[in-house]
Amino acid sequence: MLILNRQVGQTMYIGHDVCVTVFGKFDRYTTVGVLAPPAAIVRFGDAVVTPTILDSGERFYLLTLLSGKGFAIDATEVRVKFGNARLSTFGARSKHVQFAIQAPTHLAVHREEVYTQIQAAAGLQTPAVSFAKRLQRANASVSGPHWATLPWASAGACAPANAEFIFT
Repeated sequence: MLILNRQVGQTMYIGHDVCVTVFGKFDRYTTVGVLAPPAAIVRFGDAVVTPTILDSGERFYLLTLLSGKGFAIDATEVRVKFGNARLSTFGARSKHVQFAIQAPTHLAVHREEVYTQIQAAAGLQTPAVSFAKRLQRANASVSGPHWATLPWASAGACAPANAEFIFT
């Protein structure tokens, strides 16, 4: 099992084709965006989550989870854990989300910054736009053009999408 800490806007890769980004961290829940290939199946418990299919053919999932809950992408299990945000003299604290990832041994799990270094060292092209930005654009295309005008959209929070589920 691998434990990774991510903050809002940060991404991690599971294998080469699954991208998980923290969209927002609120008081008792966090919103996670997942880009997965068409063959991937995302589950919460025994339920299969219905994706939004993007023009590129990728599947986009926007999941809202409580601390201690998780989801599965094929044979990989992902569980989130975080504490409530506390205010201090320096602003809000505890904006990080802890991911516990149980993946098959043949799948590599990396933070986005490490993944791009590995791709560059191997001579492979890395996307010019980060996957966090791609997920934000995907969410905007699913939610409609009006989402950016909402007051909380400019504060770095994500807009709700058609594929959003709140699991308790």
